[in-house]
Amino acid sequence: GVLTLGVGVASQVVPVTPIDDSAVESNENVIVSVSAAPYYELGSGGAVVTIVSDDQPSDLLVTTLTGPATAGAGASITVNDTTKNQGQGTSSVSATGFYLSTNTTIDASDFNLGTRDVPSLTPGMTNSAASVLTVPSNIGVGNYYLLAKADVAGAVTESNESNNVKMGSIVAVGPELMVQ
Repeated sequence: GVLTLGVGVASQVVPVTPIDDSAVESNENVIVSVSAAPYYELGSGGAVVTIVSDDQPSDLLVTTLTGPATAGAGASITVNDTTKNQGQGTSSVSATGFYLSTNTTIDASDFNLGTRDVPSLTPGMTNSAASVLTVPSNIGVGNYYLLAKADVAGAVTESNESNNVKMGSIVAVGPELMVQ
């Protein structure tokens, strides 16, 4: 916007209204420029105003994760988990993802079982659910770690992005059984 100083006016308040939204943002700067006019002498050419952010990030993690001891390729299993916000700020809506893995790290070789939606969580709040998931039919016979990852899409700004994965039980996967 434009603000015009009248003759003899040495200063003027410029209102800046920050928008308080759910996004966690760092401090922001507002640059104020001053242009010369025929009726005053230009002393300073501008100013920088820093708006200090009071946003506090959330920190989502899976605190409990249980599943079956055994499963079959192509079969449905029920997985129970609790996702918690242990951060100082309210989280936005997110999703927790579930995997079967041959190790305790989520990577491209893991079998994605699916996700469940997690609502916005205030600090200290938890959300628990039982999710019915399908074991992929192309999974090999063997033992797999059941893993869950809070904020699986990485959509929530968090104070700690490295604590989102939880290991649950080891699931023994057998072959797909067909009744004839």
